[in-house]
Amino acid sequence: RYVGGNEIRVGHLGQFMHGNGDGWRHATGFSLESMALLTELLGPNSQPERPVGAFTVTPAMNRADLVRSLISQIAASGDGLATKALERLIALPALQRWAVELGYAGHAQRVTSRDSGFIHPDHIQVGITLFGGVPANSADVFAIVNEVVADLARGMQSHDLNIYRQFWNEDPYGRLVDPKPEESCRDSLALLLRERLARYSINCDAETRHVNKKRSDIWCTYGAYGIPIEVKQDKHRDLWRAINQQLVTKYAVDPRAHGHGIYLVLWFGEKKMPPPPTGAKPRTPEELLRRLNEQLTPEQRRLISVCVLDCSKHR
Repeated sequence: RYVGGNEIRVGHLGQFMHGNGDGWRHATGFSLESMALLTELLGPNSQPERPVGAFTVTPAMNRADLVRSLISQIAASGDGLATKALERLIALPALQRWAVELGYAGHAQRVTSRDSGFIHPDHIQVGITLFGGVPANSADVFAIVNEVVADLARGMQSHDLNIYRQFWNEDPYGRLVDPKPEESCRDSLALLLRERLARYSINCDAETRHVNKKRSDIWCTYGAYGIPIEVKQDKHRDLWRAINQQLVTKYAVDPRAHGHGIYLVLWFGEKKMPPPPTGAKPRTPEELLRRLNEQLTPEQRRLISVCVLDCSKHR
């Protein structure tokens, strides 16, 4: 608050942190929030580029080196807070001259975050997994569950047992009347997945509590790893918001999931579907799948998958 945007005070702060020519004595050991704040304070009054040819090193150049060092330290962290800090700094107009450096740092930090969240399996786990055995980490669980869900989606309308009928209420003559409530559909889906995932020793449970006291619709677990599945009917009012507001921010953040999750929508037809943020309502399950996938960022597509089950009346 004291330094603010005052150029003289910014200069004093930079000189203090630089020390007496012996490097960044005071520029290490800060929290991510402190490093981001210092970058915000010192960055606007420093220039990333140095002159070409011979030149005298100025206090402003030392501040620029300090800012560059702070940005590098933030980028080296695998903490999710570092991602948010860099995104905030990039969006600040006062740091526009640092946009390129911050952009590179943001990319590097996402790689660091991804690598720090990956648990390397040992040679025995790799061998077991390659021969169709049990998963070795959360990424394996995600890949297996995702493929099982996709296979269920492919057979929803073509299976000889008419799987889609399990999601409908029937009249005394076996005619489909209306879709079952979402909770009943979730339970039916959990049973279908449980049967298919048993061969991989993956458990499948409905309505599971997470560490943040939130409850995901379905939770597929193997050992210390788990994948949340958020289930929505196509008529649900949160259809277009639930990926980011529920799955990504409430369930995929569970330490057992390492950011992974599946958003699964039950398609009964577009008649009762809430309007999307832009454009007309999707008219087919394939179009709904495409529109939902468009909501994911490139980084999210590595960890989050979307699936639409066609539960509409057999045509």
